[in-house]
Amino acid sequence: MISTNALPPFLPGDALLLCTDGVHDTLDSASLQQLIVPGTSALAQAQILRKAVIRAGAPDNFSLIFIASKAVAC
Repeated sequence: MISTNALPPFLPGDALLLCTDGVHDTLDSASLQQLIVPGTSALAQAQILRKAVIRAGAPDNFSLIFIASKAVAC
């Protein structure tokens, strides 16, 4: 079991990418970071990432989940 006390808070405007090796073996961290477009919906961002992995010639199957927290106006 993972203690949630050890995890950093997920704040408004943050994003999280969960992916298999088919993604991170095809695109390195720098490439993935460049593909993240602030303000883009999670669905649109997942589609951008999916297309980039396919264009890069992913040699295997892959899965990704992109979670984005909306910024909250104060």
